[in-house]
Amino acid sequence: MEEAKAENTSNSTEVETKEDEETAEFNHPLHGVGNAERFVKQHSDYLKFCSEWKAWLFYTAGQWEIQQSKTRLYQMAKETIQNMRDEAEREDLSYEQKQALLGYADKSSKKSSINAMLDLASMEPKIQVSAKHFNSNLIAIFGK
Repeated sequence: MEEAKAENTSNSTEVETKEDEETAEFNHPLHGVGNAERFVKQHSDYLKFCSEWKAWLFYTAGQWEIQQSKTRLYQMAKETIQNMRDEAEREDLSYEQKQALLGYADKSSKKSSINAMLDLASMEPKIQVSAKHFNSNLIAIFGK
């Protein structure tokens, strides 16, 4: 076991040195799944998706509420895209990486890309929740 740890440590040092010589990594990859991962990381504390109900739920004022429209989701997606632009300000990124990230953020701003981000995010385990979780509190969810 100790030999494996020593090997892993030396490999990670080599990787770190290589990254320092070249350029840093993005926080998430520049593709649809990467956007979904960004979205989930940013919003999963107060946002869930219930596949049985095909509905997004927000935690607001001490209770979960089903989101009836996509307005709030689109605002949250716009925040996620803005975070990509903010990430492009990192000093450890090369000029080319910054331009790639900014260009990808612009592409991600299209309605079809936002819809894809939300669709992929809804399938991420960290954001999924079962309807069983809410069965004891349906009145609070449906507002009845």
